[in-house]
Amino acid sequence: MISLAPMTRELFHEYYRGFRYDPAVFNDMELYEKCRSRPYDEAEVNRHYDARMSRAGSLSLAAMLDGRVIGDVVLKRIDREKKQCEIGIHLISDEFKGLGYGTEALRQAISYAFDELGMEKVLADCIVKNTRSRHVIEKLGFCFLGEEDGFYKFELCR
Repeated sequence: MISLAPMTRELFHEYYRGFRYDPAVFNDMELYEKCRSRPYDEAEVNRHYDARMSRAGSLSLAAMLDGRVIGDVVLKRIDREKKQCEIGIHLISDEFKGLGYGTEALRQAISYAFDELGMEKVLADCIVKNTRSRHVIEKLGFCFLGEEDGFYKFELCR
């Protein structure tokens, strides 16, 4: 059973210690090759965590399975005046993809956006070649808005 927890520094490190880059989330394959060869770096992960947590209008959640972090869920560009936000997820590795975990984590995050944050509109996007992500987004009821800069854009249809 998937649950969401506030992303702590400890959970962020656990996530990155097990993280495996997926070529489907890169438009630039040279960047993918560069990233996938980088070893886990505690100081770099700390910098990334600090930057993420200081970003206004963003909320980071850990997708948990049996007490283990398997994903990073982000509610970003939270605009309380417009009552809208964007949502995204990255699962830690292929080991957890295609099993419904990402779908369930996003379903819970969408409920949180509406029920706890009072959002009225939830947006999502995915890289054009990321067919798994598009499948999950559409399965959860998002409607296609168009393509922009190599990304498909979606809005949750209600």
